Amino acid sequence: MFAEAQIPALTATSTNPTSTLMSDWYARICFIDPFQGTMLARFAVENEYKSIAIIQEIESEYAVGLVNYFERELANHEGYAVSSKGNFVNTDQDFTTLLTDALSKNPDVIFTSVGYAPSAALIIKQARELGYTGPIFGGDALDAPELYEIAGEKVDGVIFTTFYDAAQPATELPSQFLEAYGAKYGKTPAAPTIMAFDSYLTLRNAIETAGSTDPEAVREALFATSGFVGVAGVITLNDTHDAVRPVVFKKVNGDGTSEFLSIIEP
Repeated sequence: MFAEAQIPALTATSTNPTSTLMSDWYARICFIDPFQGTMLARFAVENEYKSIAIIQEIESEYAVGLVNYFERELANHEGYAVSSKGNFVNTDQDFTTLLTDALSKNPDVIFTSVGYAPSAALIIKQARELGYTGPIFGGDALDAPELYEIAGEKVDGVIFTTFYDAAQPATELPSQFLEAYGAKYGKTPAAPTIMAFDSYLTLRNAIETAGSTDPEAVREALFATSGFVGVAGVITLNDTHDAVRPVVFKKVNGDGTSEFLSIIEP
């Protein structure tokens, strides 16, 4: 669509690796699923989660892709294995059977790969109700308020990947944006909001760098973005027009707040 219209475009949170490969007019400032899935596996290894139960949304290309990259990386580490894998569809509400099978294998962690947070919240809630007290983790889809709204205090200990953490500012710019956003909306912006603002800043910078609104000139300037300072960090696009950036890991507390755990660089 963008190629046909010859309009440069920049996505803030689309992590599917094919997005930029299919168009010479499309770029992104978030990390991609191969990197996110790989980092989830490395996080499991770093924390010695040797037995992993996977519950994935089979109809979500994002969720399945994340699991595929996770398993590829995990295969490189001796002594680490997927103990069970259960599939569900977005309309499912009862995960008791899947969880009962998963928990029968005594996993060290449950990896829930979903397209949207409400499904993960139900899985988390029902896993805790079945007596599971161990860690549960997932991708950036879990970085959403629905997790606590649905699962309540049962979200305590859940871990997710995200693009940004306000407690670990990558640049001096965050304080300015956070103050302005808080003054207007009375709350802290979620990571997708931060990324959307950075997309705006990056596109504006490309227009200013090009010194023109000509689509081809803006596209060339956008694709050449290097070392541009945004709220969520320094933005550099590679040869496939994808941002080279770290993955942030955060843990959810029982009151719905989250805290920084670690960061893994590319």
